[in-house]
Amino acid sequence: MNEDQIKGSLRNLKGEVEKGVGDVTSDTRWQADGVIDQVAGRAQNLYGHARVSTADQFQAMGAE
Repeated sequence: MNEDQIKGSLRNLKGEVEKGVGDVTSDTRWQADGVIDQVAGRAQNLYGHARVSTADQFQAMGAE
């Protein structure tokens, strides 16, 4: 795992907690902030996966 994958996963988790708090308290701001953090976290995590995949592809090309 690289830094983007870790940070993205943590931000997604933070968003899930925020949204859960918002759901329990009926606070739409917490809900919205939670969803935003979930989406941003997932995007950052996917970016991290893409970086790893790209690096793997370049290594494979160099090995041939």
